[in-house]
Amino acid sequence: MSPAEEFLSRLAEDAAHPSASFLEPTLWKSLETGGAPPEWLRPLASVLFPLVGGTGRNALFSKVSNLEMEHARTIFQQLYDGLSDPARDPEKQWRRFAIFVGSTDEELDRALEDPVLEVAGFVNQARWFGHRSAHEAAGVAYIVETQLPILWGTVGDALRKHYRVPEEGLGFFGLEREQGPARTQFVHRLISAYCVNGTKRYEARRAAREVAWCWHAMSEQVHARLLGLET
Repeated sequence: MSPAEEFLSRLAEDAAHPSASFLEPTLWKSLETGGAPPEWLRPLASVLFPLVGGTGRNALFSKVSNLEMEHARTIFQQLYDGLSDPARDPEKQWRRFAIFVGSTDEELDRALEDPVLEVAGFVNQARWFGHRSAHEAAGVAYIVETQLPILWGTVGDALRKHYRVPEEGLGFFGLEREQGPARTQFVHRLISAYCVNGTKRYEARRAAREVAWCWHAMSEQVHARLLGLET
């Protein structure tokens, strides 16, 4: 096993740990099992919109200036593909889902203009590491880009099964699941290219863990907000 393969194995072990798994927080478990009240879907769709819309969708761009042209070109191509085809545009597809569960365009626009602190914090933390170094950006890309397609695919299944969201409103979730393998392959290339010595691997792994912690904190705080709506 090469050093890069060994490091990828360690990252995979980290990501599978309950403290780092994006599906582990109570919010996502409750959605997966259908235990979350249907009334949560509308506020949840608005609160989480900045993760996929506005500047949040471009968080990956924060590391372009640190990357080799080959890798930067791939990221720009991903953005172009979404912008040029509405069916593959995450922001448009999330809006479609949000409208199906009762949100309005005005609510979604307000969510982008003034995101809740915990959601903005997750996006900003991921972007900060991207600005700092290519190897830390690669570590963050690994933890985010290997886990989000799985999480969104699981949420899409739950919305279909437990909440009867029609297929027309589930395009975002199917798209995320479909793109998962290609995104995983790409971040594996980033890890191999930039995490080239012990120090950089340590810092990349630390960055990935910190962003995973931010995801957990964001998820628990959003869950607490939703619980507060019931009181």
